[in-house]
Amino acid sequence: MALHPPIENVPNRDNADNRSGIANGLQDELNGMSYPSLSTAYRQALSNTQTPGKVDGANRDQIGAGAAGKDGEPGKTTEPGKTIEPGKTAGQCAESPDYKAIIDTAAAMMFDPSPLGDVAKLEHKHDCEIVSQDDALKYAKQELDSLGDPYTKVLLPDEVSALKQKMDGHFGGVGVLVQLRPDPASKDDKGGGIEKLVGPITVNNVFPGSPADKAGLQSGDVITHINGRDLKDVKQIEALESMKGSIGSNVDLTIKRGDESFDRTLTRGQIQVPEMEDKDLGDGIAYIRLYDFDQLEEPKQMREALERHKDAKAFVIDLRNNPGGLLDNALSLSSMFVDSGTLISVKGRNPYSSPAQPIFDEQKVRLLPIVPLELDTAYSGNSWIPSALRLRLRESNLLGNRPVAILTNGGTASASEIFTAAVKADNPNSTVIGTDSFGKGVVQTLNFEMPGGSALKATTQRYYGPNGDWFGDGYKDRHGIHPDIVVENPQGTEFGSASDQQLNTARDHLRAKLKESRIA
Repeated sequence: MALHPPIENVPNRDNADNRSGIANGLQDELNGMSYPSLSTAYRQALSNTQTPGKVDGANRDQIGAGAAGKDGEPGKTTEPGKTIEPGKTAGQCAESPDYKAIIDTAAAMMFDPSPLGDVAKLEHKHDCEIVSQDDALKYAKQELDSLGDPYTKVLLPDEVSALKQKMDGHFGGVGVLVQLRPDPASKDDKGGGIEKLVGPITVNNVFPGSPADKAGLQSGDVITHINGRDLKDVKQIEALESMKGSIGSNVDLTIKRGDESFDRTLTRGQIQVPEMEDKDLGDGIAYIRLYDFDQLEEPKQMREALERHKDAKAFVIDLRNNPGGLLDNALSLSSMFVDSGTLISVKGRNPYSSPAQPIFDEQKVRLLPIVPLELDTAYSGNSWIPSALRLRLRESNLLGNRPVAILTNGGTASASEIFTAAVKADNPNSTVIGTDSFGKGVVQTLNFEMPGGSALKATTQRYYGPNGDWFGDGYKDRHGIHPDIVVENPQGTEFGSASDQQLNTARDHLRAKLKESRIA
């Protein structure tokens, strides 16, 4: 099952563009930019701790073991490792190197660390409450969850395992593509992030051959209960996760289809999310749908799709419900549809700058005409003098001067917005059709070198379209990309069906373009 638009769009791919980041335990969601290894903070925290077993000169093991203490005084904790008496301040308790490492790393990574407040104070906020590594992870997660950024968080070991399965494109699930959207009957604040959405979830597509397909689920079905639990007040993200599980296990769903409700028991299977599909729509128009930008093979698959339809006179590129993925994929695919121009600008905090006084760098990516190179230029602060210059091979423009229509909706997010904005700005033969995109112009970076098999995900960068427009923060301040032709689809419309008004409009628009240009 795929989340659209999901919070977790962070592929873990060991490729040439990302090796330095992976070597340091970091992986950018969108661009593979490498940071110095922030696990240094963890190692420093470990090396700066007191002698094992000592707490302010006392033996921590003896105190934690529940000894009565000096002269048999009551009030000592009986939990192993628990620090001293009730009422002691954080400065009198031993610090947790695990908790401190996560907080320090978050402060170093975050685009805007100001919500952390006084980092030095925060590092010791829970010293007297942390008695185990699980406690350290729990309190670090609690602090980051309170910041108001749904994309900056601690991932616990089980969440890391599930995320890696998802990033590999395989997981135990039922095989449905859903659209996360507010429930009209709920009191949800539509200005919040998708993690705040509650209520039943609507099936957008069913993967062929999946457990959902075998159980007869259809596009437009509404899932109202999971294992008997009413989803009325349940977060949709939580509901989606509950449909995942070990392969071979069962999950009970209650489905509402029109005025009818019925129950289905589905056996979870290994789900492989489709990457791309293409077909001939007739009248010289080819259709290519991208499900995400996560897979390393996508540039190759796009080249092959364009080659299969080399005789097509126009193209529809369907990015509806595409949650994004790798920036390198977005740039590579964009260059197949664009001759030259600025594709994207990325603004990030210099990782060596202080959280209290952050310094920002700007990186612009431009395509050079004819020469098969991509120009990647970084600027420091407000300077227009390049601080870094990188040339790398770009894809050839395989579209030529053929018209292209790009389909978008509220699930078109992140890297798919980058592709859309780049082609819209730099290709005069392009038209965006559908509804406003999601509005996620922020980059998350994953650090897998956190204690106890946990990981840290933090918002580290903002990106802007060729015209300098920011897409938004993905939760409270979302702008997205406004289409050239606005077309609403009825709720529950199956993409590609006869009732798909957005696709029908794109086909009619391209027919008219072909007629105008007299391409026969």
